[in-house]
Amino acid sequence: MALSLQNGSRERNGTVYRRFDVKVKFVLTMDDLLVDDKTIDQLILDWESDMDQGEILELSHKWITSKNFLTQRMVGLMRVGESSLTIEPLEEEQQEHHGQY
Repeated sequence: MALSLQNGSRERNGTVYRRFDVKVKFVLTMDDLLVDDKTIDQLILDWESDMDQGEILELSHKWITSKNFLTQRMVGLMRVGESSLTIEPLEEEQQEHHGQY
């Protein structure tokens, strides 16, 4: 008997791991920007999103390891002096479920 996994589920070694969504708040602070040839002293963006823990870890890893993370993703952004990204969990939407099926 084969088990098909629903969206957001993962299977590893016969165990099904359900997606664990968390509502998170992002705060991106950028100093000394050059956007479309205009200088901006500081820009702060904040937004909320629903992500699973794997997506959060992947984004954090890319932020830390990619030298040009912002300029590769933001249209018109030519230079950033200093920047920081804060990721804060707001609430758990589902309890993580591990089970043998």
